[in-house]
Amino acid sequence: MKKITLVAAAVAASAVALTACSSSGGGDKGGSSPKAAPTTPALQQPAVKFGVTGTFSGNGGAFGNPEPEVKAAAQGAVNAINQRGGIAGHEVQLVACDDQGDPNKSADCGRTFVSQGVVAVVGDQSYFGAKFDPIIQKAGIPRIGPLPLQWEFTATNDFLTQGGAVAEMVGSLKHAKAAGKTSVFIMTQASAGGDAFVQILKMEAGKIGLKVKGDAALPENAADVSSYVQAAKNSGADFALVSMNKQLSFQVFQSSQQLGAKYAVGGPAEVPNKEMWDQLGGSSSILNGSLLASSFPPILDDSPFPSVQQFNKEMDSEAASGDKAADTGRGTTFNTWMGFHVVDEVLKGTTAVPTAASLTKALQDAKDIDLGIGVKWTPSKKGALIPTLSNTSGFFTTMKDGQQVLSNGDSAVDFLSDVSTS
Repeated sequence: MKKITLVAAAVAASAVALTACSSSGGGDKGGSSPKAAPTTPALQQPAVKFGVTGTFSGNGGAFGNPEPEVKAAAQGAVNAINQRGGIAGHEVQLVACDDQGDPNKSADCGRTFVSQGVVAVVGDQSYFGAKFDPIIQKAGIPRIGPLPLQWEFTATNDFLTQGGAVAEMVGSLKHAKAAGKTSVFIMTQASAGGDAFVQILKMEAGKIGLKVKGDAALPENAADVSSYVQAAKNSGADFALVSMNKQLSFQVFQSSQQLGAKYAVGGPAEVPNKEMWDQLGGSSSILNGSLLASSFPPILDDSPFPSVQQFNKEMDSEAASGDKAADTGRGTTFNTWMGFHVVDEVLKGTTAVPTAASLTKALQDAKDIDLGIGVKWTPSKKGALIPTLSNTSGFFTTMKDGQQVLSNGDSAVDFLSDVSTS
């Protein structure tokens, strides 16, 4: 299969994932001017500036609603870096730019980052990467840890810390196999290029020993999904891979229960949440024991992972400072925080004030960056499916008592290490 086909398939899969996830958030107005983090007299000037963008107010957002918590996560991470002594002894400053769900304003954000002289754009959750990224790319500014959605698969200045929905769908198949399932029915949301990715899923399922009993592509606005669910039930598959937007996923889960389907369900871990769990009947729902896959571990108070513990501590501190957004959507904003963790790791011990060029070089040369979740990441590593997907590790998770929990201990799995491409 040609590389361009793989990219197109991945784009289609990730475009669906945009509406598959959910997070909470309020109406923070954000802004495009630098917001200085609390500093100590010991920190030197000029400040080292990092950018973050997304829909902090207005309509839309990568997950369907405004996400001021993304800015809060970035600010909390920056504050913590300053409290540890900054970077090369210099203050770190956040340039937060709110695109307000408007692609033209996203392009303005790109110009703001260039004019403000940011060293990198970090942990953004922008739907409009194709609007602002070319602007910062031309200026030689790296983009660290964005969500891998569409543009990101081919952007040469992007450093992807996770595999996103593409990796998670394959990961869910591997979870099913590990749980003893023998066959799968694949249900996706109809989209341009979607057929190509379904073929990849079928090949991978066969490779790991899951017999594909059938597949169905559901229209985005389907009012009745019972015929598709009935086909999945009649197939005799003991696992149903479900990858579609949140509302359509809920309809499939609900119809599966109503029709008495006996298969287990799975897919990207971002879809099921507490609200869905309750609406489907709690512990008696089809989500109980679901076979999910997530790029990052669940964000729990008792997490065994150092990075999750540090993230929670820094977000608690940011919330205590009066930033209420820091208390919402933590499962989503860990990705933002991770981008700053990577910056901190790569620049640890540096005595030179970083520039966009020097940080890019440091990332290109870095090997085995400790992500603090049992995973080490080499940004220059070429991905098996898509070259830019340099980290495709993740975790098998399930739903228990209305929350995501690990289902295979604390061991990460490389979802795409041996994926078939032909």
